[in-house]
Amino acid sequence: MANLKLKKHTNLSTFRRMALGTWRNSHDPTVYGTISVRMESALSYIEEFRARTGKHLTITTLVGKAVARAFESMPDANAILRLGGIYLREEINLSFLVLMREGASEKLDLGLASVRDVDKKSLEELTDELNKDVGEVRAGERRDLEQTKGLFRMIPTWLAPTLLDVLGFLAYTANLDMTGAGIPKDPFGSATISNLGTLGLESGMAALVPYSRCPMAITVGAVRDEAVVKGNKVVPGKVMRIFTSLDHRIMDGSHAAIMAGIVRACLEDPYTHFDALPTLQAAE
Repeated sequence: MANLKLKKHTNLSTFRRMALGTWRNSHDPTVYGTISVRMESALSYIEEFRARTGKHLTITTLVGKAVARAFESMPDANAILRLGGIYLREEINLSFLVLMREGASEKLDLGLASVRDVDKKSLEELTDELNKDVGEVRAGERRDLEQTKGLFRMIPTWLAPTLLDVLGFLAYTANLDMTGAGIPKDPFGSATISNLGTLGLESGMAALVPYSRCPMAITVGAVRDEAVVKGNKVVPGKVMRIFTSLDHRIMDGSHAAIMAGIVRACLEDPYTHFDALPTLQAAE
């Protein structure tokens, strides 16, 4: 059984072919971008969603759904590098970084919650699945992740780069399902999303992780009160910035611009682009 559902991208542009030959390591071709998003409507939508469904929708979940919509509109960006070429993913899977405390000393650590087929899930389904996975990650109940963490606790740090390279080769170049060996299936997915705003941070770029073959890392900043222009007037507003690190071998500015426009449209007009909210009577 394969680790990923893939098909080779054969209709490459000239620049894409040149990019594949120019950069050989994923830490070489990283490009960065940011957008500012008005969040008044999104915050209102989240509040109403929680009141009508009883489910704890978050900004992180809403951003994840918006990113999935962007991948639907730009399938060329939903890809990995493999065997010297670009392979398109047939699923939109997303991963979410989870801040956690580990052991008796409660030292800070990072975990990873993963959701498959984000594009096919309703917001209620996505909220339930992500919240459940985050809870399991923090509680140490994800057996596959705990096995992987246990493996890295056992080996010396000088061996970690070699082990990561081997695991990356087996999981992505060879495209082998490694769950039998205790390695999570496609843990990073099409993009990773990290909400720095929960830490009070307003900005920050994430690093691409070479062995994950994930070409997009997204960070979400805190919502801030800022002066914004409405019509011909300057008024108070709620603004949030989203930052993206991209692998230039797979994506360029045109891909990023289209995807950023979709994410902004979804978050600034959630009542149009996301699920219709149930009536209060239906929720009761």
